[in-house]
Amino acid sequence: MKKHLTVLFTLFLLSASLYAKDCGNKYFNVTSEAEVLVQPDSAKLTFGISMRTKTLEEGKNKMKKILDKAYAFCGKKGIKRKYIQLNNINISPFYYNREVCRDGGKCYDEESLRYGFNQTFTVTLNNLSNYEQLLYGLLELGVNQVENVEFYTKDLRKYKDEARLLAISNAKEKAKLLSEASGIKLGKIVNVRENAPQAPSFRPAPSVSNVVQNSYGASPAQGEAAGAGQIKVKSEITLTYKL
Repeated sequence: MKKHLTVLFTLFLLSASLYAKDCGNKYFNVTSEAEVLVQPDSAKLTFGISMRTKTLEEGKNKMKKILDKAYAFCGKKGIKRKYIQLNNINISPFYYNREVCRDGGKCYDEESLRYGFNQTFTVTLNNLSNYEQLLYGLLELGVNQVENVEFYTKDLRKYKDEARLLAISNAKEKAKLLSEASGIKLGKIVNVRENAPQAPSFRPAPSVSNVVQNSYGASPAQGEAAGAGQIKVKSEITLTYKL
């Protein structure tokens, strides 16, 4: 998998602190962050079907027909039924008003009951080579909404650990620089703390237009899904040195 490492090494004097604790011992804290940029290998696409019908039965039949086509299409693309999850369905009755004119020119307002249907479902892709085919193929079958696209990697733990090691290395370099510049002699590391964890964030690829989280316009490298962008996995580490 193609991956890029970006190391953030920013000096913030306020992030390093000197303080007294227990029997006059002094400690020095230094905090640093690192991130790993990873090409995603999986995605979850949430689609929606929205329609208005005259009767409940009509809406039920139309919805089933579109979903059956979607299931069959996904099956042809190698996506098993267990990777297709139906989410929320909403059925809302409403009244439709229109002006009706009879022979003789007499017009009046006619009110009739209608039904609004909204159904969402999520497809999990374990192979991004089918990403664009799935996206546009379902839209051609009557699915008329793209609610959300979430890219991720199945090796998140691996890259999270990589970011942690980079953050620790950065923190050590930062501590060395600050201590030498300020004339402080560092002792051994007595504590390591990972600060508030953050969920992996999505970094879109360069593009001229986008749909939800997808980016288009950039030329993908071999084996990458067009517009998949990159996942940013971060770690922030605080080291405590004894003085």
